[in-house]
Amino acid sequence: MGGSHRTRYAMTTDEELMEKFYECDNEAFDELWERRWRGRMHTYVARKVRNKDDAEDILQSAGYKLVNTKHRPSMRYDPQRGDFRSWIFRIVDNEITDYFRSKRRVELYETVVSDLSRLTAIEEEGEVPEPVEVFANNIDEIHLSIQDAVRSLSEPSRTIVWLYFWGGLTLEMVANKLGITTTQVWRRLKKDLFELKKALTQ
Repeated sequence: MGGSHRTRYAMTTDEELMEKFYECDNEAFDELWERRWRGRMHTYVARKVRNKDDAEDILQSAGYKLVNTKHRPSMRYDPQRGDFRSWIFRIVDNEITDYFRSKRRVELYETVVSDLSRLTAIEEEGEVPEPVEVFANNIDEIHLSIQDAVRSLSEPSRTIVWLYFWGGLTLEMVANKLGITTTQVWRRLKKDLFELKKALTQ
């Protein structure tokens, strides 16, 4: 059965197989993805991800995306837009990018959760920390990754976060600039960090 299947598609190009799949020939897709491309892509993804389970997840997601193009005409392979090899590599590369973006999001989530725990512990001890004391190891990552989330905050939260992290002001300086107490700034900043944590996990 397998031999006759391979003989059937032996002279069929990748482009033709994709076209047959769009015409509801599922065996054509099996030949294209499972027999021709999946193994090559596994080697390609494994070199970039270096985690067997994650590489497998990426390949499964890429396979799903390929199947889904059948139901989304605007996403279908079009030979007039380029060769098939470039098209399929672009799909897999997008999945790899999404993987690293997701991994980065998880790392940021864990960072914010960790810092919130530290902030709470310090607050319970009656101290008000400076930014460098709490975020010394992670502030560059947070600067680059939560800007969009910060923009979604309401005022004066948005201004407090901008001044505290991006402006380099102390809590007392922020309080003086906004005409409120240091304690008010501290309480709002703590609340804002919880909001940012939720935004990073959406």
